[in-house]
Amino acid sequence: MTIHLGKVRISFLIRQSLRYNAGHDPPMLVRLLSSERKATQLTGVLVTARISDSAFGTSAAFAVSLVGEPAVRLLTTGGPIIGTFLNEAYEQETIQVESGDILVMYTDGVTEARNPSGVEFGEEKLRSMLVDSWRLTARETAEEVIANVLEWQGSAPQHDDITLVVVKVK
Repeated sequence: MTIHLGKVRISFLIRQSLRYNAGHDPPMLVRLLSSERKATQLTGVLVTARISDSAFGTSAAFAVSLVGEPAVRLLTTGGPIIGTFLNEAYEQETIQVESGDILVMYTDGVTEARNPSGVEFGEEKLRSMLVDSWRLTARETAEEVIANVLEWQGSAPQHDDITLVVVKVK
């Protein structure tokens, strides 16, 4: 299956794989670093404890990994804006997606939406919102982002389309 969103083309190959070549703006992949190995790489902390009670002859062991916040990766493999340079070569990449991953494809109208003072919403604000909302469903995430962009815009005129696609891997 292939999705064309403005100047970005995303192809879904098989379950748990994603092949893409992107132009402008690069999609974002949000991934929760949840395994013990990833958690220790991220935070360097893995706590293992053993509790025993000799009076009752019982013991228990458990491990706790401290997980940092989700990581956001820009999917930048590709080339310039699709269709702008007819003879330009494009690269593509295939990545493995994991349960809980969130793929966010958007047009520049999201990040370039300006408030009444002329300040852009920006990529960093979008990234921050995605990290903060990673527990939400894809629909809830999309609705939250669009609501925040429109709130940011306030009474300023909309100068570009605001298009957003959010996909959450089950």
